[in-house]
Amino acid sequence: MAPADRFWGAPEGHRPWDLLPSAHSVLVFAFPFLESTFVTPNPRVYVMRYEQLRMHSQDVGYASCRYLEERGYMAINLPGTAPMDVFEENLLFADFSYRRAAVEAGLGEIGWNQLLCTTEFGPRVWLMAVITNAKLDPDPRLEKKVCLRDECNLCIQSCPQKALTPGQSTDKKKCTSKPDQFGLGDTLRHIRNVFMANDPEARNELIFSPITKAIWMHLQYGGPPARCNYCIAVCPIGRKF
Repeated sequence: MAPADRFWGAPEGHRPWDLLPSAHSVLVFAFPFLESTFVTPNPRVYVMRYEQLRMHSQDVGYASCRYLEERGYMAINLPGTAPMDVFEENLLFADFSYRRAAVEAGLGEIGWNQLLCTTEFGPRVWLMAVITNAKLDPDPRLEKKVCLRDECNLCIQSCPQKALTPGQSTDKKKCTSKPDQFGLGDTLRHIRNVFMANDPEARNELIFSPITKAIWMHLQYGGPPARCNYCIAVCPIGRKF
């Protein structure tokens, strides 16, 4: 748990009291992935676990907020998924940083891959936070270093898009442009290509192409057939196998 006053350095509009005016405490949860998720070559397993943990974290967030409300406190949690603001000037800028909250609550530190790195599970965790006006006892920040940084560099070396630079923020445009990712950019480009095709036969071929099927899968099941997780999978911290 982290007290709200540890978040003064967060951007304006994204601090606990900006989201809940009477905020006093931030509860943070870290749900571990099954490590075998990162061993199987079938990418659908990762997508399934991703969706399971996303929904499970929302359930825990709701239950926690309900518990606090029944005891006379206000409490909110935000969607534990990709942020909706994807305008060019604020590409993937979340309402509230769960990573920062986890650091302030003593769960770990930000690693070379710019993800929360925990002692027990490395970066293989899904985060959820609850902001409340309940005055709860804070946990100390983690003093020990977790990420091996220059002694390892596996996450930097494994990134297929070269989106990671030691000690710097992730290049989000590169990170989200992995081939076969089928995210927002790929979807818009595919729609544009369909509309721009002058030849009816070419347009028909695009409509029934594997890209359309992959986008459908993304919309239907909450995840594309492939999603990049190299920087998570290669991290040696917290490995059991």
